[in-house]
Amino acid sequence: MTFITNDGFGFDRPRGYLFDVDGVVTPTAAVHQRAWKLMFEDALGAPFTEDDYLRFVDGKARVDGITAVLASRGLDLDPAEIERMATTKNELFLQVVADEGVAPYLGTQLS
Repeated sequence: MTFITNDGFGFDRPRGYLFDVDGVVTPTAAVHQRAWKLMFEDALGAPFTEDDYLRFVDGKARVDGITAVLASRGLDLDPAEIERMATTKNELFLQVVADEGVAPYLGTQLS
């Protein structure tokens, strides 16, 4: 690991670490929304809109978001299927991040 020094201020080693807490350092909300869209459109064979995301999913735990979307469409799946959908959504999120990355917000990166 290489550390950037700042002569005169005594920062010759890190004094702490900052880990992204989902959207604090990197704008991951758009990646989550994209993963939800991919998962739902594949699973349901129907469009999943930004309005769907904001009304039923945003800010909720995965299983709760899935349950809300299904209820909005009059669907009731068994818990195992809902868990499979939650796992698929997470896998899609990780795949998008791996394939495309996520740039940090300005000012949150070392220069």
